[in-house]
Amino acid sequence: MVGIRTASAALLAVAVSWSTVSCSTTTSSTPADRQVGPAASAARTIDVCLGNLPAEWSAALAGNTFPLPSVLFSPWTVDSAHDVAYGSFQSSSQQGVAAVDLHTGRLRVLSVMSPQAAGVGWMSFSDPWLVWEQTESQYTLGNWTIQLLDTRTGKQRQLGVSRLPDGSFLTGQLSFPVAGKGYVAWSQPTSRSSVDLRLYRLETGESLTLDSGKLSSPVIAAGRLVWGKFGARDSQPSLRMADAVTLKSLAVPDLVKQPMPIGYLAGSSDYLLWTSGQTLIAEQLSNGALTRYQFARDALKHPFQFIMVAGHFVVWFTGYGNTILDLRTGQAVDVALPSASAAGGDEIVVTRPGPGPKGAVTSTSLSWLRLGPSTRLGSCPG
Repeated sequence: MVGIRTASAALLAVAVSWSTVSCSTTTSSTPADRQVGPAASAARTIDVCLGNLPAEWSAALAGNTFPLPSVLFSPWTVDSAHDVAYGSFQSSSQQGVAAVDLHTGRLRVLSVMSPQAAGVGWMSFSDPWLVWEQTESQYTLGNWTIQLLDTRTGKQRQLGVSRLPDGSFLTGQLSFPVAGKGYVAWSQPTSRSSVDLRLYRLETGESLTLDSGKLSSPVIAAGRLVWGKFGARDSQPSLRMADAVTLKSLAVPDLVKQPMPIGYLAGSSDYLLWTSGQTLIAEQLSNGALTRYQFARDALKHPFQFIMVAGHFVVWFTGYGNTILDLRTGQAVDVALPSASAAGGDEIVVTRPGPGPKGAVTSTSLSWLRLGPSTRLGSCPG
């Protein structure tokens, strides 16, 4: 069953592998928190501190709260231009993918999954296209498909499957698809040691392969399609880049082109972010500045994983709950479990399960917050 994000991400957390998703299992004799690489060494460092949710944030969330009766809803991506949250849902009779209007709280079912499906593994939106990784089995985590849906017409098609040519699955292998302008891209396993970076053009239906090897899933950051790749003789991955519109290969900036530890990747209109052990590294693409974020305390309770970006804020699921980080001030706040969070554009959406009738599916409370250039969390001491 789908459940809320906390359940889905807990399953994902034990399944990450560099061959097919935007996260790595790089091994080294160097402790993870010291595997910083050349880019992180050149970056300024901010020690992240934990604070409380500002009163104005609490008021804004409270003012934008809707009940979703008799349904569990977990947000995965946000269309901030039209104030819509997309995610997975579960009711007493079915499960699948749905959209929620953030102004009215109206939930619209977009796609229904079989009862055997485990839910959504990742999701991305580029108007009007919604793409997601659908985990097809509650028992075989490596059994997934890539699904594409036109949110205006409701037409859906399957773009890829995880089954290898010999009929087997790579247990625990996942893919994080991304929707670009006129195409979707994802990492497609082709053997037990290699994947393709596949791309599907939405207007023509053309499929092509951009890269092959030991790759991460791609992300889009400030007009660039970015992914990680292990070179033939490299013990660590390095970044690869292409123009996000023309798909022509781009030179990687000198400061970040060397092999280095790369875990989860994320991108937005102004940031490229990646994780390195217990560290988050952010490149602000408007000026090329690099910043390294690390928790001064409770680092093990806040591993950077499944990261999403909204404005200058990062939202992620830690395994213990959801956390929001202000990239400008270095302060973070925890959103306690049970909850699920998603971010996109300039909006953050938070859902919480609520009590329901005995034996029935629990209801959901959805809250959302619009961020502005001047929105901030507090500053860290010192």
